[in-house]
Amino acid sequence: MAKLEARTVSAGASATEGAATIVAQLAVTNRLLAILVAKSFDPKQAIPALSSAGLQPNEIAAALGVTPNAVRVALHRLRKAAGATNQSSGVVPGPEPNDSHDADA
Repeated sequence: MAKLEARTVSAGASATEGAATIVAQLAVTNRLLAILVAKSFDPKQAIPALSSAGLQPNEIAAALGVTPNAVRVALHRLRKAAGATNQSSGVVPGPEPNDSHDADA
């Protein structure tokens, strides 16, 4: 029984280490992708793209060579502008219209 318990603990530790390795590799991949996006787009385009990809302002700032506060301000202004555009045009963000009704007509 002791051998079986030791194997179970060992397998659990191995799985945890494997998961930690995968998370670390994903973090490196995200950083490399952020650098690629930063070099391909101007910062006004890169900031929302990187943010929508799940990067935090600190990570975006490091990739673009700007301060985290500059990223936060840019994101705030983008959200504010998007809200103002939606309000002025009467557009309310929501689900896409269902096209199934058009097929019946």
